Amino acid sequence: MKNKAVRAPVLSEYNGGSQTAGNINDPCATERYSANATRAANCLSAGIPSSYNPATITRQGVTGFVLGNSNLVPEEAETLTYGLVFNGRDADYLPSVLQPLVVTVDRFQIDIQKVITTTGRQTIADLCYDLSGAARAQYCALVTRGFSQIEGVGYALQGVNDTVDNLGGLDVRGVDLQVDYGFQLGDLFGDKDIGRVNFNAVMTFYDKADELVAGSTIDLLGSAGGSTSDAGFLKKQGNFTTSYSNGGLKVNWVARWIPKTKMSPFAAAAVPEVPAYWYHDVQARYSFNDAVEVYGGVSNLLDKDPRSSRRVRRAPRPWTPSRPTTTSSVAKPMSASS
Repeated sequence: MKNKAVRAPVLSEYNGGSQTAGNINDPCATERYSANATRAANCLSAGIPSSYNPATITRQGVTGFVLGNSNLVPEEAETLTYGLVFNGRDADYLPSVLQPLVVTVDRFQIDIQKVITTTGRQTIADLCYDLSGAARAQYCALVTRGFSQIEGVGYALQGVNDTVDNLGGLDVRGVDLQVDYGFQLGDLFGDKDIGRVNFNAVMTFYDKADELVAGSTIDLLGSAGGSTSDAGFLKKQGNFTTSYSNGGLKVNWVARWIPKTKMSPFAAAAVPEVPAYWYHDVQARYSFNDAVEVYGGVSNLLDKDPRSSRRVRRAPRPWTPSRPTTTSSVAKPMSASS
């Protein structure tokens, strides 16, 4: 199915503003100084030597503002989706053990032009030194350098502002896969009424995630995160749910899988990748009747800390609380009157 869509800017994107702070990789720091000849020349002309190696506290203390833009125009998107569904319930020729199987595969292609989003503070800092002429000036106007007592130099990166803008575009493509399977436990144990088990797996596979900014393509595929406002796209990820139900009792176990991935499209080669990660959440509930239900659960059952790293465009999203959290409640009937 092919569609076209248009989104107009909202009021906060026209004139909103907020303060931000966080890690910015200085494009003129020694490990990034010679990324290209234009950058090296611009850093040198700014009086920054190739040996400049700011401390972590300096890199992490770059402040700024996210500014609105009164010149925004609507963004336009073209989407293409197609797929197939296999339903074992309709396949009488299959063995009975496979008939509960349902598989859905969807291919998606999303191409957004004039996309309304923030440019990204790291992108702005990089483009200030990777471009020339007027194209460079609009980004350098958002970058502030000054004296740092920690570094003892007058060219430390102190501030980078971000703006909401109509970027060149965003091209994202991938595949969604969903698999469902369920059966009565009684079918395995002599037709006893001992409940039902269901399995559900949902996975997304991205094969393209290109962002076009100032004529340059930024590959966001395979990264945990971009700037404070745009995210990277993991190459694959999945949620796996196992549920058991018997009368008023329902128990769910959700396992979330995050594969090995780069920290950021802007991370230096020496920055280690984020290893593969599993998070587990469990929840149980029991309904005594239509009016009263008791439930409880634990998020992040195995107490897995979120991954983080230094010198990246943005720390990876934690995806889950870093400590187990529990919930419990008794639901009671509610009424409303007018």
